[in-house]
Amino acid sequence: MGKFSLINVSQDFDFEFEEGDKIIFEMPSFCSGDYEAVVKKDKNFGLYINSEDNYFEGCRDFIVMRNGKEV
Repeated sequence: MGKFSLINVSQDFDFEFEEGDKIIFEMPSFCSGDYEAVVKKDKNFGLYINSEDNYFEGCRDFIVMRNGKEV
């Protein structure tokens, strides 16, 4: 399982992710629905999501949920 670093996404959107955040990728209507990824932390790698859960390039937009609330 590969890791997708969130460093560039944080910088591009001026947003600080936290471990445990849930990213919901809003996909175009022709897709089978929206996708989710959970932010994880590796002490050597930093904050990341699993590579196979990375839909930043294909999504229309994304929202971040923290403790059940949109941030």
